[in-house]
Amino acid sequence: MGAEIARRSGGLLRSSRQHPSPSAALHAMRAPLAISVLLCGLLASLRPVHGGESALVNEDVRRSIDLGTHLAKITAELTLANGGPSATSSFLLALEPSLESHLAYIGVTLKNNDEEESSLNLEETVVRGQSGRFFNVRLASSLAAGAKVKLAIETTFTHVLRPFPTHIAQAEKQYVVFEGSHYFYSPYPTKSQTTRVKLASKNIESYTKLGNPSKSEDSIDYGPFKDVAAYSQVTVATGFCCAFPSIPLPPSANLPCLSFQ
Repeated sequence: MGAEIARRSGGLLRSSRQHPSPSAALHAMRAPLAISVLLCGLLASLRPVHGGESALVNEDVRRSIDLGTHLAKITAELTLANGGPSATSSFLLALEPSLESHLAYIGVTLKNNDEEESSLNLEETVVRGQSGRFFNVRLASSLAAGAKVKLAIETTFTHVLRPFPTHIAQAEKQYVVFEGSHYFYSPYPTKSQTTRVKLASKNIESYTKLGNPSKSEDSIDYGPFKDVAAYSQVTVATGFCCAFPSIPLPPSANLPCLSFQ
């Protein structure tokens, strides 16, 4: 009876106990697998896996904050050391939260022993649970366990100089304030670092005095700071007389398009 074919309304009603074909069964098995692979790919794009990430250390970081124009140009020369047991082919670069939205340019170069430089590829990524903006930087070759590499990081920011006060008489001097971080913002600990702030004029109204900095005519030197923890932030604020015209920059000069080197 179960195999009986009944005629109803001039058509055929087949038994509901038919077994699926081998091809249909294989397709049904592959569907969950394809979904799992897709989900894994999406999660990987949210937070990349970095071999030996926790074992990377910044050594001898030398930062320069150039405020000589409307654009803030921040460079950092450092030695990245791999203290882990295995090699790594990339590292994570972070931008401090207070400046991330003002980024106009970022580039990373590798410094070889023979003083030659080569640009490295960057890809923006996301790190959950941390503030700031992050980039995955691919090294030209894997960094072996115990090895070190010299890097130069260049960044340019727009609209980070705030007029103070916001309104002045025509004959008055215009002062501006810059706020950033004393420390090199990084997902890795830093053994030692210094920061030099280069200003647009010798007329310095005020500046943060963390770590007993030294001031020359138009620059302020901070550090060295030792054993700085990962993701450390301490605000550095500098107020100085604006030596350049205090008019807004035209769109072309404000570098509105973000560029990666």
